[in-house]
Amino acid sequence: MGGPFVSHMRLDKANQRIIVAEIFIYSPDKLKRNLVRLMEASLYTLKLPNEKKQGQIPLKVKEEN
Repeated sequence: MGGPFVSHMRLDKANQRIIVAEIFIYSPDKLKRNLVRLMEASLYTLKLPNEKKQGQIPLKVKEEN
């Protein structure tokens, strides 16, 4: 059995571990491109429990005198 797959790895520095998330598509004789893209998009939304949301991340702005 084979087919398209996507694998993403994230580094969890707080817990010193590597998180691996994978998707596999098994759909013989059917088009898979759109399904793979949809599943891959869901992997990009993966958030680790200790990660802050983008709005909560302090941005350093250099102030000029």
